Amino acid sequence: MTGFHKIMAGAALSALMAGAAIAQTTPAPQAAVKVAMDGTSNIGTGAGETVTATSEAFVGNPVLSSEGDVIGSVAQAATTDLGTLILVDLDPALGFKADGFTVTLAASEVSDGQIELGYSKGELMAALNTQLETSNSGNG
Repeated sequence: MTGFHKIMAGAALSALMAGAAIAQTTPAPQAAVKVAMDGTSNIGTGAGETVTATSEAFVGNPVLSSEGDVIGSVAQAATTDLGTLILVDLDPALGFKADGFTVTLAASEVSDGQIELGYSKGELMAALNTQLETSNSGNG
């Protein structure tokens, strides 16, 4: 099946989300990281999602882990009532099972050329892999 898949966070991701906000520069609580299985999306076409100059400024920005390693880049972005919804395309060379993920940044966030997440590569990989495994077990 092709297309963009949003999968709700499981217990492992919830435990990760209980601590820090997803983006270090974001003071407000964030929406859960949601796996994007094939890297495609319809961001900006859903109810309450609009592509604006503010959201478009994030497209192309590198996305860094908390260790400062580039793990991917912003492929798409849209403004929502909650903030800026971004689709991160993951670097396939890093070993993630997912192609990408979405996260919502606080409405006050503006692009400064990069996004640094509050989680390590290992923490993100574990959370996304758990979502994929949960999704796959429900489809079998």
